[in-house]
Amino acid sequence: GYAQCADDNNVPLIDNLLFPQWSEETMADYDKYREHIYDRLSNIPEGISETFIHPSFESDELKGITALWRTRVWEHKLFADPKTRQHLESKGIKYINYHDVVKIRAQQKNG
Repeated sequence: GYAQCADDNNVPLIDNLLFPQWSEETMADYDKYREHIYDRLSNIPEGISETFIHPSFESDELKGITALWRTRVWEHKLFADPKTRQHLESKGIKYINYHDVVKIRAQQKNG
């Protein structure tokens, strides 16, 4: 299947893909949004997890592009905040990039 094809072609796969669970409650204000994201990041399974963000500055252009402009502004605020990095580090979560995933998977494959 897909996983075998990826392995055969040295394409590393992630272990978990995280999506925020948007609701009226989590979108009520920035503090509730931050609490929701911190909770989601605090409860991820061990392994390599991927999530995605669209950090942006508030602008008329952004408001014209997406109805979710507010969350994009909040994402910028959240991930620019040193407290977020401290929170992630306290949970043993490390920022990595795709090149790191390739290295980790190669090490796992080679034992």
